Amino acid sequence: YDSSTHFLALHANNGSVRFNYTQALPSQQFIAPTIFAGTAYFIAGMNGNEIHAANANTGARQWAQPRIGHVPTTPAVDQSFLYYLGSNAFNILDRLTGDLVASIPDPSSRSDQSNTAVPVLGSHGNVIVNSYNGPYTNSNLYRLTSFNIASRSVEWTTQYSYRTLFAVAPGVVYAIRRGGSSGPEMHAIHEATGSVVGTWSPPASHAQEYSTTNVVATKNLVIVSTASFAGAGYTYAVDRASMQTAWSYPESSSAVISANGTLYLLAGDPQFAFTRLIAFKTR
Repeated sequence: YDSSTHFLALHANNGSVRFNYTQALPSQQFIAPTIFAGTAYFIAGMNGNEIHAANANTGARQWAQPRIGHVPTTPAVDQSFLYYLGSNAFNILDRLTGDLVASIPDPSSRSDQSNTAVPVLGSHGNVIVNSYNGPYTNSNLYRLTSFNIASRSVEWTTQYSYRTLFAVAPGVVYAIRRGGSSGPEMHAIHEATGSVVGTWSPPASHAQEYSTTNVVATKNLVIVSTASFAGAGYTYAVDRASMQTAWSYPESSSAVISANGTLYLLAGDPQFAFTRLIAFKTR
């Protein structure tokens, strides 16, 4: 590793280095690239002021374009376009060239936020983004907004605030309210309307006070993590059909599921750092 390294690509089977993506100038910390059709799309450039596309097998750069704003993010990508949030707008680029196609004002964004905003592809030609409505408002700072790609318009914005990164399953968005007087609460949100159609909360006996990191949705479960300022945190698997707890693990975590169905938890105390990697077989 040297100062010019932006990221390393490792072989999934043995951990060997496939390539080292470098650039002359240092960049801000960034989220892992989005892979689509053999290409990696990611934030790069000095202070993260560019979006790059590179061959996901060799690291050969395909294009680099200036990006709007400085929101910590990784783009969403489909067959035609690349999507990201920046400077109070939802921006659409041509996937093959990086050229700007459209920029749609985001009604829920009033600041080029310092928190992470990650767009997620929906199931009916839409993209959902978490926005930041601060710092001059005192409530509902982190609403979700759905953008319709064909009409270049806003479909809906949620009533409530969801600071933790959300997940999308066909027809339903799963987002968890961070906490408050009643503790964390996950909402199942209708993808077409933005209305809340179901809720879940941690068992009262666990005394959880706030949510952590991200939400992961599978075909039948939603994985969420919570924590307590005074005691242990938990990772929960919530049944999507019943919105009831299916099982729990007594540690907070950041979750991800691999292509072969393995659930990985980067676990530990969220007030300090996650320090342990735990794997679960899900099938």
